[in-house]
Amino acid sequence: MYKNQPAEGVVVTFHPKSADVHSILPVGYTGADGTFTLTTGRSEGAPAGDYGVTFVWPRSAEQKGKKKTMTMQNFTPEDRFGGAYAKEGSSKIKVEIKHGKNELEPFNLQ
Repeated sequence: MYKNQPAEGVVVTFHPKSADVHSILPVGYTGADGTFTLTTGRSEGAPAGDYGVTFVWPRSAEQKGKKKTMTMQNFTPEDRFGGAYAKEGSSKIKVEIKHGKNELEPFNLQ
């Protein structure tokens, strides 16, 4: 949620507090209703633990009225959040994932 409205296409990444640098990060993408499902590698969900959460809302080239050729070398999407939630150190959002099914309250970003 962004300003109390669903935000489609947000990249949601969970950063484990007790991870080594080779850990696979749980990641998900928000749908039209603002909900997301995490996957960690090929598995659905995230391992139990404490996480910092980051959010990036890429602005597509079509929305800016320009068509661009995108390659991995020049992939630097403009973040609609202005980078406010893009780094674990700047995002103050934390969650605890417990064993079993978890239903998180909506994240309402401002």
